[in-house]
Amino acid sequence: MAKLKWYGDDVIKRVEKATRIGINKTMGDGVTEAKGNHAYENQSGTAERSIKIIQNAISTAFETFGHWGSQAVIYFPALEFGIPGHTKDYSSLRPAAKKVYKDLKRNIGAAWRRSS
Repeated sequence: MAKLKWYGDDVIKRVEKATRIGINKTMGDGVTEAKGNHAYENQSGTAERSIKIIQNAISTAFETFGHWGSQAVIYFPALEFGIPGHTKDYSSLRPAAKKVYKDLKRNIGAAWRRSS
């Protein structure tokens, strides 16, 4: 009688791991891009230092996700979303995300290939 060896659980673990690695790489790229490319003039470095990976990617039963952005700088939303009465765009997170998110698929694929 022929037997079937099931590798599905191993494949799922490998996919989840590659996805977490790809998300973390993409978030790291976003942090680097946001810190290095912004229109505001750096006075103290506080805004730049606040940009970081807040939570590395994790997998749940339904999704894999991570969080990055600015943390603990009360004026950062004004830089990111606008200052009333000012027309200059000081955002850094949104342009960084737009630039690096397109690489997410490639980053996950690279992590998948390295794990084989």
